[in-house]
Amino acid sequence: MTNILAVGNWKMNPVKKKDAENLAKDIKKVAQKYKKVTAVLCPPAPYADVVGGALGRVKNLALGAQDMSWQEKGSRTGHVSPLMLKDLGATYAIIGHSELRELGETDEVINKKIRTALLYGITPIVCIGERERDENGFYLGVIHKQIESALQGVLKKDFSSIIFAYEPIWAIGKSARDAMTPHDLYEMSLYIKKTIAGLSSKTIAMNMRVLYGGSVEGENAGALFEGGDVNGFLIGHASIVPSEFESVLENMTAALKRLEKKE
Repeated sequence: MTNILAVGNWKMNPVKKKDAENLAKDIKKVAQKYKKVTAVLCPPAPYADVVGGALGRVKNLALGAQDMSWQEKGSRTGHVSPLMLKDLGATYAIIGHSELRELGETDEVINKKIRTALLYGITPIVCIGERERDENGFYLGVIHKQIESALQGVLKKDFSSIIFAYEPIWAIGKSARDAMTPHDLYEMSLYIKKTIAGLSSKTIAMNMRVLYGGSVEGENAGALFEGGDVNGFLIGHASIVPSEFESVLENMTAALKRLEKKE
């Protein structure tokens, strides 16, 4: 398994530039020890420059954004353009996060952002996920629609440049023990790849990366990674606590070693 990612979504934390710089430095110290995992830090937009500077040019560390505009410049108050992100050295962007969907971001806008990210060489981390589960499995239709819409108009040769982050809303904010089980995650990962295969091919689908987000902590990271058939995690609160983030990296690395022995 290659291209393993631990994406830290800092959301609206911290609230001081110096704290953001120190947090990035602390995470850099621990992340450098786990060479097989690339840590992507997504700070608030005002701190992208200082965080990027703190990370430097370490091979398994990268700067990401929590969102980006689908236009490169112009009358878009409050938006961050892909050109700005490129200038700061960002190589990833979270797109379609549930918190933005909740505020009214549509599938159409998300699709525009994905295509723009690809145009400028920024890897889009596209969030998908159901609000709740039902016994009849109608929630699978929600996931299918989100994937289909995300890939609308994208050339099949570019599919592998997109990362899908499965983040079920019902699992966010739970304890590690109450979050998704490895078996359920495995089934969901298969469904996501099956959906992509239906829109392209099995080969393309199997080469695409799927992350999981939703109450990921050091306690459950190893089991979810080993049994969930994912390429890493989109991490919320644990990404702003260096010791907890290190625990996630440590358990991911241990799980990866166990998987490599099985091959």
